[in-house]
Amino acid sequence: MMRKDSLQTRVTTYHDAYKWREFGHASNYVAEPKDFLEQMKKTQARVEITEYDILNVQFNPEGTEAIISVRRTYIISPSITVHTQQLEQKWKYDHEKKNWFLVSPY
Repeated sequence: MMRKDSLQTRVTTYHDAYKWREFGHASNYVAEPKDFLEQMKKTQARVEITEYDILNVQFNPEGTEAIISVRRTYIISPSITVHTQQLEQKWKYDHEKKNWFLVSPY
């Protein structure tokens, strides 16, 4: 059960860092940090997350993978139009590192 509890903390910490554009910190929570940082340089320069909600968490039977449903509200500079996106993120438990990591999408 502790493994599942630790996922909630990591998901929240990741999304807080992402929202505040602390991509270096957020990269500690993804399986491929170099890829994540490259994508953030290319696509997230103008995107500002205004809020996010964790809608649902579903674990596989072994408790080693989870699908997190997230709804994000954001704007794309210089526009002030608010957009909403709902996505399903895949997180995996790394037995060697004894922690959860976001696999996709960021």
